[in-house]
Amino acid sequence: MNTYARGTSVQVSVEFLDLSKAAFDPATVICQIKTPAGTETTYTYGDDDELVRDSAGKYHLWVDADESGSWAYRFKGTDDVDVANEATFDVNESEFSAP
Repeated sequence: MNTYARGTSVQVSVEFLDLSKAAFDPATVICQIKTPAGTETTYTYGDDDELVRDSAGKYHLWVDADESGSWAYRFKGTDDVDVANEATFDVNESEFSAP
C-alpha cells in the first residue's frame, strides 16, 4: 500500500483489459473515492472533467488527499461485462508545518 503526506495530490488510475489482454473502453467508466471520514464521491467519465481518459482503456483521477487515514477508490467499467477494481492508500500527517 502506498503512503503519502497529508496535502499531497495523489493520482489513482486504472487500465481496462479484455480476456485477450487488449485495452478497451467500457461504455461507462466511474471512479468512486472514499475519504477516511467515510465521505464518498463518484466521478463519471464524460460528465466530470476530473476523470480523464489517457488512452484506450486507461483512466486517471487526481485526489486531493487532505485527510489523514486510509483512503479507498474504486474504478468500475460497465459494458457487456462489468469490471471493477478497488485499492487503498494511506495519508499521514506531514512532519513539516505548512508554508
